[in-house]
This record gives sequence, C-alpha cells and structure tokens, in this order.
Amino acid sequence: MYAICVLSALSFIILAVFITLSIKGDLKGFWNDTDGISITDTLAGIFSFSYFLVSGVILQKIILDQLNDKDIAFFQYYSWPIMTILGGYFGDKIAQSITNKPIKPPNIENYEDKV
Repeated sequence: MYAICVLSALSFIILAVFITLSIKGDLKGFWNDTDGISITDTLAGIFSFSYFLVSGVILQKIILDQLNDKDIAFFQYYSWPIMTILGGYFGDKIAQSITNKPIKPPNIENYEDKV
C-alpha cells in the first residue's frame, strides 16, 4: 500500500512538471507541436510505463514470496489488452520502417457502395 501511495505522489509530481513546462512553452508535445510526439506515441509511453510498473510490483511480490492467485489472475487479465495495444503500435512502427512508408487504413467511405 505504501508503494502505491509513493507511486501516485510521484506520478502527480511528474504531471505537475509537465504542465508547468507546457505552460512556459519549454515542453513540446502532441498538444502544441505538430512535428513532435504524437498522441499515439504518448499513449504508448503511458501504457509501457504502466505495464512495467505492474510487472515490477509482481516481480517484487515474487522476490518477497508474497505472490498469490489473485495477483497472478490480475496480471493475466492486465497483460492481454496492454500487449495487444503495444504489439499493434510497435508492429506498425516496424512495418513502417521496413516498407519506408506509413500503413494507411483502408478507405471505408464507400464501403456500402462496394458491398
């Protein structure tokens, strides 16, 4: 419980620093820089950080021999969506680097006409 409080406080401090830098204009992100980080990159970073954070807590419980069935079930349920999201994101990045062009979604405007 103590670790969760510390991590929550740390997250709040990091968010406050980002907001302060953004207001001053020193920090650029998807909200104020078209050539910088995209929203997809930002979300991938957040998902990666949260996954590594949960993995670290699970690893700590393994080391301290406090892992129980609920922890394992939570980690299994938590891992699938995160792995799917990050796998799709990084898979797209790998495909773009191999083909040297972005993969465009199919044109679905005229889908009804084609069916």
